Amino acid sequence: MKLSEHSFYFGWLTSRCVHIFFIPFILFFSLSAFSQPTDSGSEAGMNKLLKADSLYQAEAYNSALHYYREAWAYHTKNGGCKEAILAQTGASLMTGLLREPSLAKAQLIGLQDSITCCAGYENVLQAHIRQALALLYNKEREFDRAVHEQEKALAGFIQTYGDRHPTVIRSYYLLGDTYLRMEQYQHADSLLHQVLDLSDHLPDSGAMDILRGMTHISLGNNYERLRNYAEAQRHHKKALALFQRHLPGQHPSIAKSFLGIADSFSRLGELDHAMDYYEKSLAIQMLAFGQDSPTVAKTLGRIGIVYFRKGQWLRARDYFSRSLNIQKCQEINENLQLQLVSTLSRLGIVAGKLETPDCALEYYHEALQMVLAMKNPSIDRILTIYSNIVSLYQELKDYDSALSYQNETFKLIKKISDGENNLRFGTYYLKMAHLYLMKRQFVFAETYARRALKIHLDHLGPDHPDIVTCYMALGTSCMRQKVSFRAQEAFDYFQKALTISLNHLGEEHNITGYLYSRIGEFYEMNDQFDSAIHYLKKGNEIRAFSKQNPTLAEYYFNLGGTYYNATLLNFKTVGGHDNSGLLDSALHYFHLAVQVQEEMYGFKSPDISNYYNALGKAYFTKLDWKQSIQAYELAIAGNMTNKQRKLNASFIDPENYYDGDFLLASMIGKAQVLSKLGTDPSTIIKMLRQCDQLIRQLRQSNYLENDKIRLGTTATNVYERAITLCLENHQEGDSLLHHAFYFSERNKGMVLFSDLKGRTNHINSTIPKALLESERNLKKEQHRFRQLVASTNDSLRKLDYQEQLHQVITSHQELMDYLKESHPDYYQLKYQEKIAPPEEVQKELGPDKALIEYFLNDKSLFVFTLTHQELWLDTLSLTDSLDSRLNTFQHQLQAPPDPDMLDVLAYNELATELYRLLLDKPLSHLPADIQSLVIVPDGELAQLNFGTLVKPGPSNETVSRFSQLPYVIKDYDLHYAASANLWVESIKQTSEANHHARYAFGGFAPAYDSLPGKEERWPDMLASLVRAGEVQLPGAEKEVQEIAEIMDGDAWLGAEATASRFREKAPEYSVVHLAMHALLDDQEPLNSCLVFSPYTETRTERDTTGSNNPETDYLLYASDIYSMQLPNRMAVLSACNTGRGQIKKGEGVMSLSRAFMYAGCPTQTISLWNVSDLASSTIMVQFYEYLADGLSVDASLRNAQLHYLNNSGHPVYSHPYYWASFITIGDSSPIAFRESRAITVIAFGLGLLLVMGIGIVLYKKQMKK
Repeated sequence: MKLSEHSFYFGWLTSRCVHIFFIPFILFFSLSAFSQPTDSGSEAGMNKLLKADSLYQAEAYNSALHYYREAWAYHTKNGGCKEAILAQTGASLMTGLLREPSLAKAQLIGLQDSITCCAGYENVLQAHIRQALALLYNKEREFDRAVHEQEKALAGFIQTYGDRHPTVIRSYYLLGDTYLRMEQYQHADSLLHQVLDLSDHLPDSGAMDILRGMTHISLGNNYERLRNYAEAQRHHKKALALFQRHLPGQHPSIAKSFLGIADSFSRLGELDHAMDYYEKSLAIQMLAFGQDSPTVAKTLGRIGIVYFRKGQWLRARDYFSRSLNIQKCQEINENLQLQLVSTLSRLGIVAGKLETPDCALEYYHEALQMVLAMKNPSIDRILTIYSNIVSLYQELKDYDSALSYQNETFKLIKKISDGENNLRFGTYYLKMAHLYLMKRQFVFAETYARRALKIHLDHLGPDHPDIVTCYMALGTSCMRQKVSFRAQEAFDYFQKALTISLNHLGEEHNITGYLYSRIGEFYEMNDQFDSAIHYLKKGNEIRAFSKQNPTLAEYYFNLGGTYYNATLLNFKTVGGHDNSGLLDSALHYFHLAVQVQEEMYGFKSPDISNYYNALGKAYFTKLDWKQSIQAYELAIAGNMTNKQRKLNASFIDPENYYDGDFLLASMIGKAQVLSKLGTDPSTIIKMLRQCDQLIRQLRQSNYLENDKIRLGTTATNVYERAITLCLENHQEGDSLLHHAFYFSERNKGMVLFSDLKGRTNHINSTIPKALLESERNLKKEQHRFRQLVASTNDSLRKLDYQEQLHQVITSHQELMDYLKESHPDYYQLKYQEKIAPPEEVQKELGPDKALIEYFLNDKSLFVFTLTHQELWLDTLSLTDSLDSRLNTFQHQLQAPPDPDMLDVLAYNELATELYRLLLDKPLSHLPADIQSLVIVPDGELAQLNFGTLVKPGPSNETVSRFSQLPYVIKDYDLHYAASANLWVESIKQTSEANHHARYAFGGFAPAYDSLPGKEERWPDMLASLVRAGEVQLPGAEKEVQEIAEIMDGDAWLGAEATASRFREKAPEYSVVHLAMHALLDDQEPLNSCLVFSPYTETRTERDTTGSNNPETDYLLYASDIYSMQLPNRMAVLSACNTGRGQIKKGEGVMSLSRAFMYAGCPTQTISLWNVSDLASSTIMVQFYEYLADGLSVDASLRNAQLHYLNNSGHPVYSHPYYWASFITIGDSSPIAFRESRAITVIAFGLGLLLVMGIGIVLYKKQMKK
């Protein structure tokens, strides 16, 4: 807050700073109450006093001090006691304002002892002295003391004059002004309105109208601080009308009113109107104060701000420089220092825009040093400078430096704030949201935007114009996450913002234009291109960008993107021909974006790279390979941190770049064009390998699993093109087939694989255990808070959880940065993503096993088939109906069949059709001795049981029962893996799991006799089961009990099958078996959960790792499992849908099974749909019988399912719905169940025999004695 003009009595507030304003006849009113000149001599003394007052108003403090001293001397010599004290009060005040506030305050305090000579005037003189002290305390920002002195002064004036005297009203005004500077706006508003109410009871006079005018100015400034700019302008216009009624046209008070009106217009975005009023104010100020006065300097600065906001930065710099030159010629005091700080900061902002960042930082650091050198540094000023530096680094795309200064900002705000629910924190959070939007970390941006919105709503209400920017940031962060339902949410936020903006700011405001542009982006995402173009152009017309404005480049880029996407849609409609000119329009706007951006920032910046990528893509679509490759090369060159414009075509350094995502797009695009140009395949493969290297780096730099998984979509495009290229150029005996397999594997489950390797490397690491434990705990906390965010409907709680999640992620980032620097070997080991080559996979297969791996894109299906000696790659063309056929088939499998409508032939037709497409070619390669298949699916295939497909044959047309069909499962043992790499890793994990197991088997079968809490608090799916009477699973307890007897294991049944007991006991077993309900959440995978027995008051054990909330602690969420360590050999998830979930491109299914794999369990038996309680119980018991006989996991499950199929009885139970839900994932080798319990029994027996033998020997010795 800056103090600029001073007086005894009047204060006024501009948009950010407090100023004291003084008019010459106010002191006369005070004196007239107790002093009238009696002769020309005393009149001469009064004139000196009034002359001093007038010079004070003109900020000529030295001259004012001279006349106050003359008046003091005159009245002291001529016996005017009260006049002499008033003059001395004025002189002391001038001394304090100029240079020595401590001396001035001491003089004023001493002066209080001199008033006894003025009998009858002690109270009023004491009040005037206290009022002067209040002004000095205000200058020193000692507001509490200022209020104390002003209240004492007010009491003295009331005692002397009563409560409706002009002097009393003026004192109320000054007290209100002090509260204004203390930012206690409601209190200030009350006192200032009290001034207006009291003045209405006094006779009309020019002097009272002037006081009313000054009160309206202060109220206007108060409303401006409350960001109610329309109300602020109303008060400033009232003040202007009052001043124009009584004052000359060139009076400074009129200039002040013009200035206040201009400020409000500026805040409302009406820059032309603002400029008109600033010019009017400036003309008066130059006449009244001279061209080199501080007042003129401040107004020049305001005009500079208007030019800045118009994007006319050179003119803005000119006005700021003129302001700085005037200020540097003034006599230095703290008031002037604050003005200099503002001007230096503004020049820093302009220097940043004019691409002279070093100059900008010099201005900022000079301003910062000036503030810090003050006796009482203004925290708000420091925050403003930090904010400007953050903005500069944002412009430079140096987000790490920007975040560093934001952290300093946070510390300062926390230091001066009582709690986080204040507007300073709101502004900080909004700035953080914008920063993370620029970093394209949209989840973080959303978290901060929500926090900012909450604070602004709490303080400003739902209809305040400043809420608009919060909704804009929140909407943008949701929309940029590129998820359909989040886009609709974003649109709702934009509509809320638009309503407020239209009501308060108007149709022509810049922010309204911005919102129209964002709405245009929404329509583009939804392929509504006509609406998108309409809103984008409408937004641009309102915003009226200058030619040198990066936002103009962004507008051109968005509009070009809309035309380009419309082109692609048009291609689909008309068969690949662009007769509409849409593509040419796209190219036109992309070129304009590049032109504006290069004029602003040169040829090196992330945005330049992005815009050239768009050009490359558009030219590629136009089949102009030469222009396309040129654009991609310029995109790569613009992204490199070196200074060269031209690119070495043979080498791209994927280490030193501005933006990894843009660089990846450039490299992919260039590889695609090189392929069209017939470039040597080895050159293209080399570039694609560099793309792969870059993808690994981006995965390591993305600490959020969601960000890593989102990267998978882009990575899939890279690997798809690489596989296609390898296949097109493959010749017998070359290595391209192995390259193709490598790229396929790189696209499957790499996030999960990297995490599993990280957990393994923890075990073998020499890093201090405390650091490893910290990392484990931080990841555990991440999963916990993600689940809380996903499961919480309360908006305030969700906001708190999001904030805590962000804090945990930030701590994890800092820890990983430390490990990267201090333990680089461990860091590289942790993030190594070595792909198992085909030879290593083949070694694990053996002579009787084959692996079939799928890679699916929109047009083709690539199928790799491996035996222990051979590798084949087949490409199958797809029609658009694959998805629909898969969906139809899945529906037949997953829906309980109607006994009266069993259509075996319809099932056979679809099952054989899918067999021909998916298995016919790969199985044709296999030798006759292959008995077992490892299936590595892709996309929607990950939720298909391949064993239910039917081998074509003429006899199929005559079957009448489902059990008679030649299912694939009748020929092969089947198990599945997310990738060949993960399958090999699961085999390695098996030995570790066997090492950890103490007991063979632990089964859990809960009971659901009563659920805790109210029904509305239950998960929706569980409540539906309760209402349908299907919540009990009578076969589950029987299933677990029978299996425990077979395996000589432990069974936790009914009320004993709790989540807390599972957490405690599960790691001890070789196999854990969970027969219970599972609740699937397709939208929030971390919110999927297993339902254990609810907590009851009769049980004393509590969960020390969970929520300890009896209403929720029976739910074991996926996020909980992710944070556990489960070194089991196998987990059998005998519940519904434990293998289903969201399918993430390049990563697979986000299921409960994935959580168990992440937790360290190498094998899972899972379900693909809602299982029948009785059927699953029967199959599971039989499954363990075969396991106990030493069969492999896949063979055991196959035999159990075929046993059920062959003995199903009623024809309906031979339908695959009943027997085919379960599949196995991971290592399928046999499990030595009974060894662990047998060894325990043998060891116990041997120990017992040993003890008995020793006892017998000791007994015999005793008997001999």
